[in-house]
Amino acid sequence: MGIFEGLTTLNPDLSVKLANTEKLEHNEDYTVWIATLKKDLKWSDEIPIIANDYYWSMERVIEPTKLAGKPSAYNTQPPIVNALECQKCEKPFSEVGIKVINDYTLEFNLFKTKTDFDATLAES
Repeated sequence: MGIFEGLTTLNPDLSVKLANTEKLEHNEDYTVWIATLKKDLKWSDEIPIIANDYYWSMERVIEPTKLAGKPSAYNTQPPIVNALECQKCEKPFSEVGIKVINDYTLEFNLFKTKTDFDATLAES
């Protein structure tokens, strides 16, 4: 939504493939997902694309105040911890279950099992 290529993308048959990630892992119950970005990603001005860029992009589409009064674009009801509460202005984005671990790693914490969260990441 905010960055033109997601962490994952969908094949024509709707199977998921990695896009801007080199690795995507999850815990046993699919409630924590770790995305490791490719290290060679760059913006058109050659500045590296890092995890904070994806974090900002997700904040932009989840946090209503970032869209200048427009409703959130992220309307797929993601099971990310506190994302829906943030969309309703009940919680700040800092309490949403998305964390930057380092320049190339993002962690997503979900409030329920979602075995196909990798497909959801194609929207981010």
